[in-house]
Amino acid sequence: MVSRPGKDILFGVDALIRDGIADPRRLTIGGYSYGGYLTNWLITQTTRFNAALSGAGAIEHVIDWGTNDMPTSNAYFLGGYPWQIPTHYQEEAAIFQLNNVKTPTHIVTGEIDVRVPVAESYLLERSLRVLGIPTKLIVFPGQGHDLSTNPWHEKIKVREELKWLQKYGHICVSTFFFCFSADNNRKIREEIISDVLNLYNSNPTDESFRHYALNAQFEDPLQYSGNLSSVKSAFKSLPKIFKDSQVTKSDADINTNPMKLYLETHYEWKGIKKETIIRSIVLLTLNEQEQIIRHEERWNGEPIPNAESGFFGRIKEALRHATGSVVHAMVDSEKPVERK
Repeated sequence: MVSRPGKDILFGVDALIRDGIADPRRLTIGGYSYGGYLTNWLITQTTRFNAALSGAGAIEHVIDWGTNDMPTSNAYFLGGYPWQIPTHYQEEAAIFQLNNVKTPTHIVTGEIDVRVPVAESYLLERSLRVLGIPTKLIVFPGQGHDLSTNPWHEKIKVREELKWLQKYGHICVSTFFFCFSADNNRKIREEIISDVLNLYNSNPTDESFRHYALNAQFEDPLQYSGNLSSVKSAFKSLPKIFKDSQVTKSDADINTNPMKLYLETHYEWKGIKKETIIRSIVLLTLNEQEQIIRHEERWNGEPIPNAESGFFGRIKEALRHATGSVVHAMVDSEKPVERK
């Protein structure tokens, strides 16, 4: 509903920057109605926008489905009702990723809006204030979704939004290099994706780990590694287990933090005639130096169970830590692996 269109927008922004049309140091974003949905989502996915203008947009889809005047649209675009696909409703909701926001955000909505309930704007404004992000909310009395009953309200909307852009539009809030060198930033991230693909193709070299921080973590449903040395052991163990591993399909979103790598990997086991195909989403969280500090692989896109998941989640988490320790003890992290 928002993640894929959001990726398209960011790819478009990259193209504008690459063609010299847009200045990466002076980017802002804004939208109304569904444009508000996308604005709210994109400020959780990137810090490249200096200021945001959000109009009548939602940041979650359960209350939105339950209270707006077009509930079938939510169920249609999300692929079901909240109780049928709760994980998808959460994955597509900005509210659960608002801790990533750095962008000063101006919000407008109508007091009696039933298309996108005003509660969504109150929720966004309150959340940003708790997070310490500059924000302002204007609720126009007696107005519905299209703000059409009082032309003065439309004038006020535009006036206040322009003031917001004048105040924040020139201040770069990016925690990465968009403010300074978008080309260099992209080059580093493309290198990271290439290195990680080599790891999943069972071709780990010293260069494959050049963008990992010393305190980098790796976690998948089977094991946990808590530092760079043990991360190296985890990936250098693959050729010992599999006769071959090959990424057969891949796609990447390098404009977010964490970066997202979508994989379909084919594994051929050693010693037995068995092949396994794993479809996964790899989340690569970067620090301010563009180093990987967490590498998380989610099989079939499902979150990894942990202590917060309950009793069995705690057991699985403990087993992952134990497996990671055993692998690190058995696999020399500094010994070169023979390339295929």
